Amino acid sequence: MNIPPRAESKNGRGVRALAISAAFCATLTACRFEFAADAGTFAPSVGEIRTLLDQDRVRRALERADLLTQRYRGPEADLVHGWALWRNGDMRGAEARFRRAADAGVGEGYAGLAAVRASNADWDAAVEMAEVGAGGADRTGAAHAILASAAWVAGDADTAAREMRAWSAAEPGTARGRAAEAMAAAVARLIGPAHEWVGAPALMPLHALPDGGCAVDATIGGVRARLKLDLTFRQSLISPDFAASARLVVDGPPGQPGRAATSRWPALLSPQQAAVGAIDFGGIMVRNVVVAVAEAPVGVDGVVGADILTGARWSLAAGLAELVLAPPDTGSSTLEGVEDGHVVAWLKARLVREGLGVQMLLFPRVADAVVAAGLDIGSNSRLDSASFEVTPGSISAPAELMLGGWKAEVRWRPASLTGWAVDGGVAPTAVLGSNVLGAWALHWYPMSSQLRVDGPPSTF
Repeated sequence: MNIPPRAESKNGRGVRALAISAAFCATLTACRFEFAADAGTFAPSVGEIRTLLDQDRVRRALERADLLTQRYRGPEADLVHGWALWRNGDMRGAEARFRRAADAGVGEGYAGLAAVRASNADWDAAVEMAEVGAGGADRTGAAHAILASAAWVAGDADTAAREMRAWSAAEPGTARGRAAEAMAAAVARLIGPAHEWVGAPALMPLHALPDGGCAVDATIGGVRARLKLDLTFRQSLISPDFAASARLVVDGPPGQPGRAATSRWPALLSPQQAAVGAIDFGGIMVRNVVVAVAEAPVGVDGVVGADILTGARWSLAAGLAELVLAPPDTGSSTLEGVEDGHVVAWLKARLVREGLGVQMLLFPRVADAVVAAGLDIGSNSRLDSASFEVTPGSISAPAELMLGGWKAEVRWRPASLTGWAVDGGVAPTAVLGSNVLGAWALHWYPMSSQLRVDGPPSTF
């Protein structure tokens, strides 16, 4: 029998024991690493949610923020949860979180509260809170954007330009920062009060567009323009070719047109902006306007967006192809030219403002839930696909819509609405489209931010 020496046997056992120990440690390390990776996957953080919001991934940000506040209570968690709720259209939920953060001494919480107050046109409170947010928070861009909006609404172009420069400085290298810098430069070129409406109420025909929606004719810089009416766009725009033909000075990075907002991405802020002395709609005009310069939709020279339309008094009967436009302080309940109908509802709107951009949101009840909703007269009604299911093979599904005391079953098309949240915008859950709005007359009252709906549709 060949028995190894005692010393060799002992040494061999030691080597084998070392190998087993090394293998065990390696396995344990791998398990610990895998556990840490899983923990990172399931444990959200304030920094992660801020990154998601900066990337405009607002639905995911809200999911992670909901999970964060279930596991951790604190002012920073309340703050990012508030912004996630805000970007998804939950204004009341956002206000409660912003209040908690502000009460705990987080300055940015006041910036959030300022955004809430501004959406209700409570400008004195909005300015007071935004000044606190701008003075004490690390992330002050939102506060300066609100202060710029307040000055712009008040007609103070100089202050608006100064606050937009501060907004740009607070968010350097971002799309929002570049847009704010271009806005500031364009606003500084204006002479006179911003967004000043002059003239008498004017009835104008609407021109149907091939891809849906309607347009009006106007004059800018002595050049005739056809402009699409689109309340989904938060800033009006003109094409680079039209800006050149009207000899407008374009501020922003030279040599390339700005990014183009679309019906899917209506919140895009362009890095190129132009000051416009007046847009003349024939009998009524708006003076001292700043518009984005970017590619326009097919068949038009530009878009009249929510920033201009929410500042005027108007009545729209899309089915009759008629629009009456009037100065904001016009007192009559109904503008001559669009007939009175049976009043379906009075709807209070929130106007979400950042700098020169405006989003108009209503809050109807859809399928037993109150949701944030945009208006789109050029496309069918749709619900966000993340929260709406359709039968396989179908392109739409019914769900009950309630406006005031009126309700009916409406067909909705599923669609991703996160494009509304690009560049700091708010993504609604629903969009009221032409299959609802097309048979109604809409009357907008800017002094009270109310929309009157006349005449219910008979079919959908």
